[in-house]
Amino acid sequence: MGAFVEFRKKLQDVVTRRVPLVWIDCFDYKFLKKELDYVFQNDDSLLDEDERYKVLVWDAFCGQRQFNTGYADGGIYKTDDKDVLEILESFETNYEVLILKDIDSVLEYDENKRTRISAFLQNFCYRHQKWSCNDERRKIIIMQSSACTNLYPKIDKLLYKLELPLPDKDDIEQELCLDSGVYLNESREECKKLSAKYFKSDTGYLYVKSIVADKESYKKEMVAAFLGMNIYNIRHILTTIMEKNGCIKSMISSEDKDQKVVNLIKEEKKQIVKRSGLLDIIDVASEQKNSVGNVAGLMNYMAKQQAIIDNIAHYPPRMPKPKGILLVGAPGCGKSESAKAIAATLDKPLLRLDIGRLMGQYVGQSEHNLADAIAVAEAAAPCVLWIDEIEKAFAGFDNSGGDNDITVTRMIGSFLTWMQEHKSLVYLVATANNLDNLRPEFLRKGRWDEIFYLSYPDKDGAKDILKKCISKYGLEMPEDKMIDECAEAMAQIPLSGAEIDAIVVEAFQKGWKPNTENIGLNMTEVKDIVSTKKTQKESSKDSLLNSKIERGLKEVKLSRPDIPDRELEKVKTVLTDLYKEKTLEEIEKEYEAKGFISASKLQK
Repeated sequence: MGAFVEFRKKLQDVVTRRVPLVWIDCFDYKFLKKELDYVFQNDDSLLDEDERYKVLVWDAFCGQRQFNTGYADGGIYKTDDKDVLEILESFETNYEVLILKDIDSVLEYDENKRTRISAFLQNFCYRHQKWSCNDERRKIIIMQSSACTNLYPKIDKLLYKLELPLPDKDDIEQELCLDSGVYLNESREECKKLSAKYFKSDTGYLYVKSIVADKESYKKEMVAAFLGMNIYNIRHILTTIMEKNGCIKSMISSEDKDQKVVNLIKEEKKQIVKRSGLLDIIDVASEQKNSVGNVAGLMNYMAKQQAIIDNIAHYPPRMPKPKGILLVGAPGCGKSESAKAIAATLDKPLLRLDIGRLMGQYVGQSEHNLADAIAVAEAAAPCVLWIDEIEKAFAGFDNSGGDNDITVTRMIGSFLTWMQEHKSLVYLVATANNLDNLRPEFLRKGRWDEIFYLSYPDKDGAKDILKKCISKYGLEMPEDKMIDECAEAMAQIPLSGAEIDAIVVEAFQKGWKPNTENIGLNMTEVKDIVSTKKTQKESSKDSLLNSKIERGLKEVKLSRPDIPDRELEKVKTVLTDLYKEKTLEEIEKEYEAKGFISASKLQK
């Protein structure tokens, strides 16, 4: 059963029970009108003697009109200058239902009108709720909008809220008529005739089987490409495909017709997601699953997760599905690249969520945006949802008690609940540089499948990263002996994966000359750059340590001017131990003590 069927049942129940105030979160009124039309036709109490709906519609552009009135050919509605308050006060006399279309566009900036309408709606709700569902005096007001309901804080608790869902797999298959057996005529003229009508039929849009060959794999790929999109955008993309190609037959004559259609859908989908501003679609090539070095343990773990996700139909239904992982480590150690490698390993689309984009200026808007973003991700499942630097994303939490703090607190509550309870195959991958500022609620078991740490590489890790970098840039692979020597020098500093990558680029550019076919890497140049980096890091490390110690000693002297030199030396020793940079082994022990798993080491 599709999501739209469930929505229609809820809508029919609301109308049957005569719920006084209904808020429908939906921007596509054309689709909503079709659903309402079906509901009203199956409710005899909404029909008069002439079988015309006793339903009134109002919007800011067209004013009032009967629900079943359509646009005139070649023209538009004559604008009605009646105020919405006049409509509210008079509709009960002759109508059963009032639909306020895009009501937020009128009230968003008019506080006085918003206050008066809120007062009317409160009174309307209290007055009608006391009558029975079958009482002729009981009316319904349906408000359609895509904005958050907090524009009406006084009536928020009185509203019955419905949300138009994103189409699921069944809805998309029905829209594509994959099982209808309907085919377009081979004639180009017939295609043009259908194109003029936007391929619409009584049962849906005739984007038909012929778009995709009978191969089951391409049908599934096409449906998967549409998951996460609303029905308006799906129909827009399909119509665009048809118009671009003249007719179906012009497309199916080419050998790569099926993949061409799927690629067009994916490109259009990327544009739609970008325009939404809530999620980004990140392009991930299949080769990227082998592009990150020093993460053998992480990739081995993901191979096991892939086996579960790809065979989820055979997985025990009571067992929890894979939820996601948290990657922590110093900047440059490959967390972001690992997120892309995970998506490539799972062979699933990668969506990136930027929490900063969700923040809105109105009360409740940020939470509404977060819910929308999660809904898109769930509809696009199976997919990978990536949150980069999650500790900064929720930086406003528990800081000052101000408005931003309260907003982020509510968002975190919703997000934590979703992390714990969601059943869809949205695999969450979050990265963090430091977990000290992240609330304990984020780290407890049940939120994540595992928490991995990515540290500076040892000799073997540096060798792996170095070889991956050389391969990534298409350079000739040097002898193992030279790579071992460079990797050992890199591990002694140590260097992050990003720094090793930068060294490879710098060494090649120094040795490269125009108009040559040289694609080799001068390993002697690499060793020289590593040696220079070592000197710079040691100097910088000593300078930073001495600066911190001096600052600490000054603070002690200011608080205790008469402190003896012997005690001052003890303080200096304590400060040296406190500010001394931790070794790689010490950092790993701290991570392991917290129960985190090494991304580089294979688990036993």
